Amino acid sequence: QTTLQIATDEQFQNVVSRSTWPGAVENVTLTFDSDYGALFWRVVLRSTAGLDYISTPAHFGIDTEAPVSSVNTVTWLAWEKRYRVTWSGSDAMNPIASYKIMVRELDGDDPNWQLWLDETSSTSAYFSPPVPDQVYEFRSQATDSLGNVEAEHTEADISTEQAKNLSHVIILPLLQ
Repeated sequence: QTTLQIATDEQFQNVVSRSTWPGAVENVTLTFDSDYGALFWRVVLRSTAGLDYISTPAHFGIDTEAPVSSVNTVTWLAWEKRYRVTWSGSDAMNPIASYKIMVRELDGDDPNWQLWLDETSSTSAYFSPPVPDQVYEFRSQATDSLGNVEAEHTEADISTEQAKNLSHVIILPLLQ
């Protein structure tokens, strides 16, 4: 017989699913009613002589929830005539794999969002405004390591009107 065991721990102390079939099984589909960040599966084969052969546990997880993200800060670097834009994201079970960062002109000719950065794993970048005196809005969209994609934000996360102005900085040498 073939038994498939799924547990939340590698020692199989907390089995969440167990299915047994009278013969050899090559393919199984199971439905889970909740997400699990960490699961382990193994197969136990019982021979006709009553001997058990247990496979090595394999790790997997179930995550159907999309991550969340936002563009957090915009800093104006006057001496460089560009902005430093930072963003972050989180997911309850899996790491963020990438971000999509969109930009649009506020009250500009084109009210549509334009793709600025696609599938970036960075959490900051420099934005040189095409029109220096124009106000720009930013929004983010995160994708987790399992491919769950955050819904597009309907509103901007932040705009250049909210930018912090960073004056030219002089770094002095450290003397000991």
